Amino acid sequence: MPLLLIFLILLVLPTELFSQDSLAGRWAFEEDNTTVEFYQKNDAFFGKLVASDNPNAPIGTDVFREFVLKNGKWKGKIYSIKRNKVLNAKLTQFEEEMKVTASFGFLRKTLVWKRVEPLPPVEEEEAITEDPND
Repeated sequence: MPLLLIFLILLVLPTELFSQDSLAGRWAFEEDNTTVEFYQKNDAFFGKLVASDNPNAPIGTDVFREFVLKNGKWKGKIYSIKRNKVLNAKLTQFEEEMKVTASFGFLRKTLVWKRVEPLPPVEEEEAITEDPND
């Protein structure tokens, strides 16, 4: 009986509960070798720009902002470097790939981002223990 009850509860729970952390991690846009790290803050997801070949890219800035999952769709804002504006956007995720559609008035542009493995942590150099006066 308890097993049946657990099954029924899982069947009834909305899928949003299971996919809330699905955006977390690193995503790359290959066109200009840009990488964004998605993280959760309160009830929303943000994407911090961590690397880019674009010399104008504001590294360390949240370029994806306030993305929340509502009715199975991710909606939020994205900072457009070219336009220097914050635009409405939606994300459609398909496991290791996501489509980002930004809207500016009646214009829309969709870009495909791919999930990437996080970079290995940089090992700190060991401190020199020799006395330079010896």
